[in-house]
Amino acid sequence: MKRLIKHSIVAALALALPSGLLASDGSSEDSTEETTLVTNQSTVNTVVVDQLKTTSIEQSISQQESQTSTSAQPKAKTFSGYAGAQYIYSDKIQIFNIPLGMQVGYGFGVEANVPVVFVDKDVSVSGKSESGIGDVSAGINYHFGTPASNGLSIVTVLYKSTTGDEKKSLGSGADAYTLSYNYTKLFNGKYTLHLIGSYTLNSDYTDQWNTKIDYGDSYMAVIGGSMPCLLSDKVTTSAKLTYFHADENKNTDQYGSYKYGETDVTDLWIQWDSTQLLSGIPLGLGVKIPLQNKVKNSLKDPDKKFAFYLSVSGLF
Repeated sequence: MKRLIKHSIVAALALALPSGLLASDGSSEDSTEETTLVTNQSTVNTVVVDQLKTTSIEQSISQQESQTSTSAQPKAKTFSGYAGAQYIYSDKIQIFNIPLGMQVGYGFGVEANVPVVFVDKDVSVSGKSESGIGDVSAGINYHFGTPASNGLSIVTVLYKSTTGDEKKSLGSGADAYTLSYNYTKLFNGKYTLHLIGSYTLNSDYTDQWNTKIDYGDSYMAVIGGSMPCLLSDKVTTSAKLTYFHADENKNTDQYGSYKYGETDVTDLWIQWDSTQLLSGIPLGLGVKIPLQNKVKNSLKDPDKKFAFYLSVSGLF
């Protein structure tokens, strides 16, 4: 029973967007691989989605500044948005994510993420491979400043739903709320500083075995920089150091309560992004280099695994 509960939690929490839940039963060695899979998804979605959102807002600001500088009477504000397709790969769990976003005026924007999830039988609750819609997320954001002046700041409030079927390991069964702050500062016209901080409040959940799961909250910090690629000035190379922490979770059933899963994860992301290779279409390619993956009270630390992503989108 305990192993079934563990698989239900761990495989499902891998779907959290963009910086959501993290859990693993650290009391047994067989939890180490699933823990790594979860942290892959928690970090990659934050890195990928925030990069696309920032690119969209920066282009909108650039268009507005261009209009203002070429006309005594500025034209009506250009509303901009994005729609894309992102493939995120990490061993036994893959996500095909559809990110959507639009700026609606006065610095405000709306956004959503629609994931299609593929779970290998080794980490699925059902014991067989599963696929389908995961936990859809939606939220609002507000931006102020510009990258070239005092820096661009983006504040986002995101709600993660329970649309994914937790009995098939496609959803967590619990909703979550994330508050995040993204700061981007441009230096000398080509060097960029990136800072991201987020905090997620995770709701409780009672699974099909009548076990109450009190999910711990989580937070994430990202620091990095970008510059023109040495091979082509049409491509930007970025390096981002990500740190993810999840508080311990508490399970309560008819036999009592136990706590598990307090986790610390550090990764290095190397990214290549461009809006010039395909006539303004944002392209992104990234690889995650694992540095640290620790679970409190685990018999051994989780194995470190690489993750990859590919992002293609359109701005409008």
